[in-house]
Amino acid sequence: MAALGALNQESQPQLYALVFGEAVVNDATAIVLLRAVQHIRFEAQLSAETAAVMLVSFIQLFVMR
Repeated sequence: MAALGALNQESQPQLYALVFGEAVVNDATAIVLLRAVQHIRFEAQLSAETAAVMLVSFIQLFVMR
């Protein structure tokens, strides 16, 4: 969002909208990924099964929310 401070919305509305949209998508992806990780029990090592569960959970949360 810091990049938005450097842009003038009136002079470059399309660029402003693109930067704002990209920031919103990044924030949403981070929130969904955090929720996917919270569903997993934290183990000492990341196994293939745990990684698969995280991936499925991430995809489900991303598509359904």
